[in-house]
Amino acid sequence: NVGAVQNIAVIAAALAARSGEAMLHDAGHGEWGFSTVAEGIGERRALGVVPAVTIESLMADEGAERLFLLKLDVEGAEGDILAASGGWMPNTDILVAELHDHLVPGAEAAFAAATAGRDNRRLPGEKVVSLRTRFSH
Repeated sequence: NVGAVQNIAVIAAALAARSGEAMLHDAGHGEWGFSTVAEGIGERRALGVVPAVTIESLMADEGAERLFLLKLDVEGAEGDILAASGGWMPNTDILVAELHDHLVPGAEAAFAAATAGRDNRRLPGEKVVSLRTRFSH
């Protein structure tokens, strides 16, 4: 639905902690609940292999040194992505994430570790926000 918008690039890939390929799984919640995480709560059915990209590789491809706002909603893969966030978290001003600890335990702990020293707030539901507190000009 955004393919025709000039300043939006549609990338047919899963966001992951490592670039390459990932197996896409259906956890039975509809297409909005597909995940690259095989383990977790509930039965999952493998759908096939998809390309996988990292936040760092997307930034490099776009020549971006900084992210103003990142919305992270990856149905359970956020724990792994946040655990590998050392290269991009310091350059991310605002992170809004949905933590699916009820699907894949460990997301809350990964968020806390990755965002230590930032201004973190819980929003209604599964959402959390993390604000960078120090900005360079």
